[in-house]
Amino acid sequence: MILLICCGIAFAACLLGTVCGMGGGIVIKPVLDAIGVLPVPTITFLSGCTVISMSCWSVGRTLLRREAALDLSREIFAHPDFEVLISGANTSYLCPKDPAVVELVHYFVGNNTTQIPAPEEVPEDIVKVSAYCPGRMEETKSALVPRWGEQFRAAVAGAAWLDFTLADKGTGLRQLCRALDIGLEEVMAFGDNYNDLPMLELAGRPWMMDSAVEDLRVRFSNRCREVAEVLRTL
Repeated sequence: MILLICCGIAFAACLLGTVCGMGGGIVIKPVLDAIGVLPVPTITFLSGCTVISMSCWSVGRTLLRREAALDLSREIFAHPDFEVLISGANTSYLCPKDPAVVELVHYFVGNNTTQIPAPEEVPEDIVKVSAYCPGRMEETKSALVPRWGEQFRAAVAGAAWLDFTLADKGTGLRQLCRALDIGLEEVMAFGDNYNDLPMLELAGRPWMMDSAVEDLRVRFSNRCREVAEVLRTL
């Protein structure tokens, strides 16, 4: 009977947390403490389980529909001036026309990379598709966003990257704060490009880097040259 009660409370905590945007652990801890039928370590464990369950559910919502993601990837791959990067959970998949893009993504960006002959060879769920287009951003947006902008969120990420996702950094920040029981008003966030805007608009203390384009710099009163110089003032 106690097991059924605990399972019911855990399920209700996950459901309420998902609907209300709070961490399931926020619900389950005080309720089980009030009932007093379980020791604190067990309650902590169950609270962690609700957080993991909600995280899995949230991640599932951010996966791109595979066929649509592959169609987009093929379109990017077919363009002679674009490179396609397909992101799984922890790996970036490349079909390189220019070997230099592999070095860029692996050594400069720092991603774990795997080369594949075609987009269909990606062996896992897809969370992001990116077009690498140095010096051709406006052309890339004109070619891809009208068709794919309604299915995915398109965001410029740096001078040469156009990303297509279902989530954004604002989604990630909400989920992180919910899991850690931290208020968005307590968050300090730093950004330098358009894909950072959803995160910066949610954070209580947003900072825009001096290297950002003027259009972004004027939106935020806090600006800095380096993150470290701000952190040293805390």
